[in-house]
Amino acid sequence: MENLDKIPPIGWGVIALIAILIFIALIVVIRKGAVLGWGDKKIALGKVDKKLDSFKAEIDEQNKKRMEDEELRKTLFRRSGEIDEKLKADERRVIRRLYEPIKNLFKANIKCELPALTAAEIIKDELLERVDYNNLKEKLTSKERHGYIQDILYNIEIDYKAFLLKIPRLPCGTEKYPAWREIRPELEKLVNSWADSMIEVMSTRIKEKIEMYESEKDKFILPEYKILCIDFPIKKNEKYLKNLH
Repeated sequence: MENLDKIPPIGWGVIALIAILIFIALIVVIRKGAVLGWGDKKIALGKVDKKLDSFKAEIDEQNKKRMEDEELRKTLFRRSGEIDEKLKADERRVIRRLYEPIKNLFKANIKCELPALTAAEIIKDELLERVDYNNLKEKLTSKERHGYIQDILYNIEIDYKAFLLKIPRLPCGTEKYPAWREIRPELEKLVNSWADSMIEVMSTRIKEKIEMYESEKDKFILPEYKILCIDFPIKKNEKYLKNLH
């Protein structure tokens, strides 16, 4: 320590310069890489730049793949939504086709058109509400179907009995509509026919979705996207088909 006191200021400057040069040399060695030793005793140091470049290139490649898969996912989501819209149109079309069979339930009783239309609307509106607000893929499974149809009939019964109470006040003259117990058996057949048609149109659109996913599965690059966007939806829709039949 006493000898350090004898080092002149210029000496400290030289020492500092040497230290800086050594530090810079170490940084260069670490970044660029170097091989030290002799004979068969050698050690490789550094090459941080190459490692960073390699890591950055790998990250960029992964991001590129992820962006491509994300665009494909968005396309599939849009196409799936379009199939759902077509299914909704199919379901409403089925109900429109039932309008005449519904009116035929009261054909023998029609004297005035307005009450007949009102009675038919009670049934049609109940079915439309089910289409708009219920997940029929779950409600019309073999396990749930019977109870679901009984619930539909119960709601129609309530509204139909309220309709019968208003019949005497109609201006069309004497109207005599059947009691609920008289039309229930035929109405239950009609609602079951509606359910069969719903299952048919749903099955068609579910199969369309499965075919869409199958056709696109090899286009995904990253495994996690393939699982999320292909494997999972296929399994879900295959389960729907199985439960509906």
